[in-house]
Amino acid sequence: GKPEQSELMKRVEHHDPEERMPPEESGRTLQSAEIAKLRQWISEGAVYRKHWAWVAPMPQPVPAGHEKNPIDGFVLQRLKAAGLKPSSPATREALIRRVTLDLTGLPPTPKEADAFVADSRPDDQAFEAVVDRLLASPRYGEHMAYRWLDAARYADSDGYESDPIRTMWPWRDWVIAAFNDNMPYDQFITEQLAGDLLPDASLRQRLASGYNRNNRLNNEGGILAEEWLIENVADRVETVATTFMGLTWGCARCHAHKYDPISQRDYYQLFSYFYNCEESGIGRGASAAGGMLAVPSLRNLEEYESLGAELQSIPKKFEAWMDKLLDANWSNLPEA
Repeated sequence: GKPEQSELMKRVEHHDPEERMPPEESGRTLQSAEIAKLRQWISEGAVYRKHWAWVAPMPQPVPAGHEKNPIDGFVLQRLKAAGLKPSSPATREALIRRVTLDLTGLPPTPKEADAFVADSRPDDQAFEAVVDRLLASPRYGEHMAYRWLDAARYADSDGYESDPIRTMWPWRDWVIAAFNDNMPYDQFITEQLAGDLLPDASLRQRLASGYNRNNRLNNEGGILAEEWLIENVADRVETVATTFMGLTWGCARCHAHKYDPISQRDYYQLFSYFYNCEESGIGRGASAAGGMLAVPSLRNLEEYESLGAELQSIPKKFEAWMDKLLDANWSNLPEA
């Protein structure tokens, strides 16, 4: 409200080129109309709004008559404002093609399309049945997982020089199964970031933490182990940010941005967690990377886990059996 006391106005109007903003070496200058706009903004209260990405969304009133499917109401409002009319309702042939591609990444078979078109139930009931069938399909998890696998930099090789094989597909199958099993998102996060650190972690939970082992490994001769350990840690920090926060943190490795919510301090606080890993920056192929985990294929994992539980119970069963045996025969033992 007081432009005459504003440091901003002092700097943009300063007579000394060394003090005036923007700096002379930038090759940019503010026009008098732009300076007047800044003065007006300050006079009117200098209200500063955050970038929309950092503003929490607020519930909006649903347009009347569209309570069942609110999205249609908002779309219709926008169409009317632009002087446009909505398209005609999609045919059943179009609907089943759209939803099958959306949920499985594959087109419907002719048999599936024909069955939906011939379904005598009301449109919403027939459509819900199709959606339920598609969500129960193994193809659903595969289609959902590929985006996650891309963001989490999944590959079955080291990624540098001779690019030797690294077997990461068991972790890939864990991700697919997580989507197909409709795993809660908090569990999805926890097991991938720290499944191996959970109390009495199962093999499946330890497998999930393979997420943190998707970084590239450099096995070139003559590389500096500490340099590539730092690269591995930075890769993990930036991947966690991208996948779980929807943010790119790469810039904060070198500097802070004045108006961004992530500072350089934030970057290196997260960095410090991953820097505690006991590993070398030298890849030397996956077999020498350390922390290897032998796992069966997922289709055999359930049987493996049940056998493991049975094996763990054997010592207790044996001890109980011995107690019974001793109790039963104690009176028949001869005197010393």
